[in-house]
Amino acid sequence: MAICKDRVRTIHRHVEYSLFPFAGECPTCQKYSMVKPKKWVSGFLNGMFMQLYDWDKASPNPLMADEWMERFIKRIDYLEKEVHDTSTHDIGFKVFYSFGHAYRSTGWKKYLTPTLTAAHSLATRYIKRIGALKSWDTQKFSEPARSMKWPVIVDNMMNLELLLWAGQKEANATLTQMAIQHSLTSLRDLIRDDGCTWHVVDYDVHTAQPKRYVSIPQGYNATSIWTRGCGFAIHGFSTVYKWTKDQRFLDAAQTVSECFLAQLFACCGDDLVPPFDFHDPLQRRDSSAAAISAAALANNYISKKGKTDAILLHGMGDFGKRDEDVPLIYGDYFFIQALSRLSANALKNTLGSKYSRATPASGQEQHRSEGQMVVYGYTVDQMYIAFGLLVLLYVSRRPLQRAAKFKRWR
Repeated sequence: MAICKDRVRTIHRHVEYSLFPFAGECPTCQKYSMVKPKKWVSGFLNGMFMQLYDWDKASPNPLMADEWMERFIKRIDYLEKEVHDTSTHDIGFKVFYSFGHAYRSTGWKKYLTPTLTAAHSLATRYIKRIGALKSWDTQKFSEPARSMKWPVIVDNMMNLELLLWAGQKEANATLTQMAIQHSLTSLRDLIRDDGCTWHVVDYDVHTAQPKRYVSIPQGYNATSIWTRGCGFAIHGFSTVYKWTKDQRFLDAAQTVSECFLAQLFACCGDDLVPPFDFHDPLQRRDSSAAAISAAALANNYISKKGKTDAILLHGMGDFGKRDEDVPLIYGDYFFIQALSRLSANALKNTLGSKYSRATPASGQEQHRSEGQMVVYGYTVDQMYIAFGLLVLLYVSRRPLQRAAKFKRWR
């Protein structure tokens, strides 16, 4: 985590308070490009401040957390207008990861109202006839997205926690049901027959039926497997399960995880960081997909000190705009989240229980225990532990045989 802290401090120094980091301008450029609060990535830097605040608050020296709160306060006011943005599903990324995290960590009421307002802004995009939140207003988009009339994208699963949290906070069953129904619609239509995910399902607004299923614009082609989308699905369905305890969502997360890992083992040899798309003949890597899923290995994708502000290198942002081989702020965010969850799991459990392989139930290929998702015989918590240990081994510069460490998952 020391490397993460160092990089986040550097990003803060290099980015104007009224702007927010997005992607590296080139593979070797030091600084992130800067964008205005309207962009979907504007909540990640403040979210990283709050993740590090939580980390230090739980440390033996909790006063260290103050530096992250000070940075957060200097920037958060520039996001205040975004809580009223009804033009995008990304309000969850922008507001829940910033204002919402601050309220949940501190209890300060000045962050409560903006978060609840954002939830109601997001709810305006829900159409009951389709049973989902509309992801994009495509009038100003370029093709192929422009021709989509009522698109729902897999990324949207990441923003549902805002509705679930607000629904609980306000005892508002309408918000909660919107999130649940959107998840069920996504489960039905965005998970492919092979268990991986489409990027977009475009609906006929009159019949409420899907018109087409595609992996573009972010995937390599219309029928390919965009890996960050798989990560969004694994993360999103797992989060909805956490809130609802509905087994269907845990099953969905497991289904996508198994497809993701099967494709990863098949395509990538001893390099278990996924390409941005499993059908990409050039196998261009996307470290953000690895960080988001927390099921792939980010070893050798940690940038070396002094070369760049970013924590992770070799991300694939917007494929249509050739955002190739660059750092991505959301890759950094989810990398810190994975390490934080690793730490939390280690504190809750003994090493022995974490390293014991899950035992298949009689007559069943997989076994679940107390709501745990199991993939290739290993629980998600065990995968987090392995992921974290491998990263720590890399940071300490020890030699590492990546394929041998993970062969047992096959």
